[in-house]
Amino acid sequence: MKGIIPFDLSELASYNVNVDGQPEVIWQPLYDYQAYPAAGFTGNLLFFQVPIGQLLGAAIRTLEDTNMRSQGRLPTPKNAALVSVEVFFRPGAAPSVVPGVSALAANINDVDAVHGSRMSLSLRIGDKTYLEESPLGAMPAQFRVDGLAALAGTYAAGTTQAIGYAAFCGPLYQIVPLRLIANQEFAVTVTSPVAVPLPSAVAGRIGVRLGALQYRLAQ
Repeated sequence: MKGIIPFDLSELASYNVNVDGQPEVIWQPLYDYQAYPAAGFTGNLLFFQVPIGQLLGAAIRTLEDTNMRSQGRLPTPKNAALVSVEVFFRPGAAPSVVPGVSALAANINDVDAVHGSRMSLSLRIGDKTYLEESPLGAMPAQFRVDGLAALAGTYAAGTTQAIGYAAFCGPLYQIVPLRLIANQEFAVTVTSPVAVPLPSAVAGRIGVRLGALQYRLAQ
């Protein structure tokens, strides 16, 4: 069995992070999350338009919400190649219900309501649309909680504990690479022609992740 084979110094030079005036490329997706109203919404949710430090609703945006530093564009001198699209949805309803199982399906029902609804997604760069897709479940996020399955108790009234969890599932939704140059306007829009309320009646969280190779000057 061989151990890890290191780069020799000439190969390692290709991965320097300190090269004045030279470009480097890193894997850095663009992401943007916001609240999904319990009653649903009619019309559009816009993503990548409210950067860190700005207000969306009543809350100041932080790195938890988005990694955009400018409104709908990458600042100079950054460029990016967009290669995939993911839609993240997390219900507000907890997957664990204690006691009883009457509300167990709330988490799963919320995901199902959004997954296959009439909502659609569009990606625009400049004044051209490069992607229109529906339903949102066709573009699953590539991360989720796994291994949840539990039912415990004596099954007498009020003593049962159960766990139920759901998420969009499927292969990564890849796209033909699209270049974003510095200060090029872009936006992602999720459109709902009719409100899609969440069965749990608890607000959730929805977001869009754009897989991206980002190009910038090495420091």
